[in-house]
Amino acid sequence: MAAPTGFSLKDMTGDWVTHKGLSDDYDPVLALEGVPWWKRQAAGIITVTERITHTKDDKDTHKIVIEKRMTGGFKAEDEVLVTDGSIQSLSHSVFGNVKVRSEWSDLSEVDDKWLKEDWNHGSGENDGVNDAQHIKVSVSNDQLGWDLTVVWGFVLIDGKYYHSRRMLCRKGDQVAKAQIIFAWSRRG
Repeated sequence: MAAPTGFSLKDMTGDWVTHKGLSDDYDPVLALEGVPWWKRQAAGIITVTERITHTKDDKDTHKIVIEKRMTGGFKAEDEVLVTDGSIQSLSHSVFGNVKVRSEWSDLSEVDDKWLKEDWNHGSGENDGVNDAQHIKVSVSNDQLGWDLTVVWGFVLIDGKYYHSRRMLCRKGDQVAKAQIIFAWSRRG
């Protein structure tokens, strides 16, 4: 189901389900990140439901906790994004040792046109923080030599409002892109 009208990144609390029919194939991104073939095949088959708990503090720093459940009820690793721009060093079971930075962004510093264009900003009001309409997540794996930029926002597809995450992965001169569309399920 499409997201409720006027929904924004200021509060993503709820259940979101990957919409395979509207999403791009993200196997090329996973391959560039060094994810083994069999795990990529599994990722192409399963549906992921994300239960997001979104809070913010008095400094307008947002904390987004993402609990992931896969087809069959299997639980994946939780993710925690804190939009203060700090770098978190994490050990991830799929992606290895990574550095993650999450922040609000107006996308002016993003160098890829595809990551910047064709977003829908809901009600037209400020849907983000301090005129930044998007959450940008930068992930790097120094050992495997890849960098991933993920931009969170909303898109309009066939007149319906969906949450989207656009991913661009770079490894040397190789580039892979994918857009994942999330359907709204319910308020958490």
